[in-house]
Amino acid sequence: MKNRNLLELDAIQKAVFYRIISVSLLFLFLGNSINQACAQESVLDQKISIKDQKNTIYNLLGQITDVTGCFFIYDSRLVDNDKVITLRADNKPLKQVIYEILDDNTLDFKVIEKHILIYKKGGQKIETVSVKKDSTMFISINGQILDKTTKKPLPFVAVGISEKSIGTVSNYDGFFTLRIPSYLKNVSLTISHLGYKSQNIPISLLIEHKVDIYLETEYISIQEVIIRNIDSRDIVYKAFRNRSLNYTNEPVYITSFYREGVLKNGKYLNYSEAVMNIYKSPYFRIFESDQVKLLKSRKIVNIDQNDTLVLKIKAGIRSCLTLDLVKNIPDFIDPDYMDSYNYSKEDIVSLDSRNVYVIAFEQKENVTEPLFKGNLYIDVENFAILKADFEVNPRYLKNADDLFIVKKSRKFNVTPEKIFYTIYYSFWNGKYYINHIRGDLSIRYKKRYHLFSNDFQVFLELASCQIDTFNVVKFNRDEIFKTSAILVDSKFSFDESFWGNYNIITPEEKINQALSRIKTKTEFVKPE
Repeated sequence: MKNRNLLELDAIQKAVFYRIISVSLLFLFLGNSINQACAQESVLDQKISIKDQKNTIYNLLGQITDVTGCFFIYDSRLVDNDKVITLRADNKPLKQVIYEILDDNTLDFKVIEKHILIYKKGGQKIETVSVKKDSTMFISINGQILDKTTKKPLPFVAVGISEKSIGTVSNYDGFFTLRIPSYLKNVSLTISHLGYKSQNIPISLLIEHKVDIYLETEYISIQEVIIRNIDSRDIVYKAFRNRSLNYTNEPVYITSFYREGVLKNGKYLNYSEAVMNIYKSPYFRIFESDQVKLLKSRKIVNIDQNDTLVLKIKAGIRSCLTLDLVKNIPDFIDPDYMDSYNYSKEDIVSLDSRNVYVIAFEQKENVTEPLFKGNLYIDVENFAILKADFEVNPRYLKNADDLFIVKKSRKFNVTPEKIFYTIYYSFWNGKYYINHIRGDLSIRYKKRYHLFSNDFQVFLELASCQIDTFNVVKFNRDEIFKTSAILVDSKFSFDESFWGNYNIITPEEKINQALSRIKTKTEFVKPE
């Protein structure tokens, strides 16, 4: 066996005077629900008129939505969105118009509240049967979320039941899977994303049906954009000052799903994922650390015997906790370090019908340390931080290798290419909580005196799937998982039944393909 050189990537870089922070991610779903209804008979029997035209099925269904106020949901594998048909609909019943558009005897549709579900005949019957609240059965909801205009998948969309603080996020391909107790089958699922109109869909429509959900951009009035002449730096300062009003000072438990992966030239070297319970310490007890109790984990190692350089992620979970920007204030939010940055208002967008400032920040020209540049999304009324996306400034990124690479071989030159983070917060029960964090790092390495280079891609992601505020106490010492550990090297015992009823982030298609090719090397694990 060849000797291997080891790179250890520390997701928490060494502290420096400007307190640059590091990699990772975290999620928690929260939102508001809206109860609206349209009765099935009255909706399908109402007569509508649509201008005679030749158009795609997708656009025609969109016009029906504009006329009736009801949204279509369906699996795009059943309906050919791009098929062009000729429609003549002058004062016709809605039911007849839909049948003419679909022109497929194998399909049927049903109205529940303000949604029309298109499904294949003979499939799962849709029912609204009450289930006792003490039932231990779970049901799965699956779907894909897309932009209504571009039809492109929307990643990191919050999906869940707001009043129960149960949720997940869509993956990079827009897909999500959510497992909920069966007694919640008659409530609504809330879909919310920054810059888009939220949707509330009856769960009874989604059971046993994988559906496509299209979100529509929510625009801000031009008067709102013009009238608000603001001091961008002052907005960030108010966000810092209002933390005690917007974020909880009580500890909570957050059941979370974490995953991390390392790719070399597009091939997975290792992939780990885990469900954990996090003791989230109060936001304003800065010297009290968060704690993690690992519930379940599994990993895949796919290192070729000929590989001479291996990269492992160190302290990935700790990075997720550190990237809670409200608790661990970075330099671009801390008033003591704001003089290193320029701030400017980029836009005003919407989230759940609330207006949000988009404040851009970038280090000043005379500052040459590798600081951050990016955007903060701050609520116009209460100045809560709802989102941040930022990267290590590309102009100075090559000076940041010692901040991220903990251990490296002298035989190789290692250069960071891109280091980017996205962080979301959401509202629940009167306060904002960390919602979702994603970290992506690209690193190029080359053996000294060699012409060709290779690439490592690293990602870390954590989604909080449920919050619990009842009887929250710190974990026992023997239950605590060391967050600075290299997860892929952790020792576990075998567990035949795996995720069970825990919510996770649905793996992207390319991850599923990679895992299927190396599934014989999968180690299913549970902490001892």
